[in-house]
Amino acid sequence: MDTLDASSPLFISKLMEMEFTMMWNQQERAVKALEQRARRKAKSVGLVAIKSRKGVGCVDNLCGFRILDAILGTIEAGERFDLTADEVIAYCSAE
Repeated sequence: MDTLDASSPLFISKLMEMEFTMMWNQQERAVKALEQRARRKAKSVGLVAIKSRKGVGCVDNLCGFRILDAILGTIEAGERFDLTADEVIAYCSAE
């Protein structure tokens, strides 16, 4: 059975790959947490924050958030799904 030496190129390559994957996953979790925070903030003021799930390529869809009135369903902001999670939080804080 072969064992990897800590100084071997294969070991270093695998270690770098694992570190990159861990960093990527951590960043992805942080983004998801911020998006959830934006949704909760909108809900707390009677609005709904919806994130577009369509791919890029449509002029009217910039893959961000749109804010709707929870009762009427009218668009309050982000008509083109052009709001970031931070902008949703700021908008809802001003409500």
